[in-house]
Amino acid sequence: QIKALMGAADAYQHMAISMLLKLGLRDGEGQHAEWSDIDWLDHTFHVQSKAKYEFTVKDFEDRRIPIGDDLMAEFKEWRAAHPKNALIIPTRSGRPNGKLLAMLKGLVRKAGIGCGVCANCTHGVTGQSGCDEFYLHKFRATWITSLFRAGFDPVTIMAWAGHEDLETTLRYARPAASPTGIAAVSNIKWEG
Repeated sequence: QIKALMGAADAYQHMAISMLLKLGLRDGEGQHAEWSDIDWLDHTFHVQSKAKYEFTVKDFEDRRIPIGDDLMAEFKEWRAAHPKNALIIPTRSGRPNGKLLAMLKGLVRKAGIGCGVCANCTHGVTGQSGCDEFYLHKFRATWITSLFRAGFDPVTIMAWAGHEDLETTLRYARPAASPTGIAAVSNIKWEG
C-alpha cells in the first residue's frame, strides 16, 4: 500500500507521507514541523511546541527522533527546492496544512487501493470521508511496528513515540505476517 501511495503521490504528498511514516509523527506534529526542528549534524528531528501556531505538545511528547539517511536525503532535496518556507509541508500561504487527512484519502482513491468494502468505498464518498481503512495515524502505527521488528527495545521506541507509558506503545505493535514469522523462527538456533 505504501508503494502504491508513493507511486501516485506528487512531490508534496510524497514528502508529507515520508515525514509522517519515517518519523512516526502525529497529524498536528507533521502539520507544524519546521526546518528548524531538524538537527542536520546529529540527524535528529525535534518534536516541540510552536507558540506562534498555538500548537503544544505534552511534556513527555517533546522529544528527539532519529532521522534515517533516506529521509535525511529527502529533506535536503526538499529544502533546496523550498528555501523560503519555515514549515516543511505548508499550505500555499505558508500556514500549517490542516487537510493532510483529505490529501491522504484523495491519494488512496488516485492509487486505487481503497478497501472496496467499507461504506465510504461502496458509496463513492470523497474528501475526508474516503476509505475507512486509511487514516494518518496508520503511518505512526507502521513506524512503531517497524521499529519493533528492526530490534529496537520497547523503552527506546516509547521515548521516540512520545508515549508516557509502555502499554500505549505496545498497543501499536502488530504481529508479524506468516512469511516474516517463518523466516525469523527458521533463523533461531534451537540446539546451539
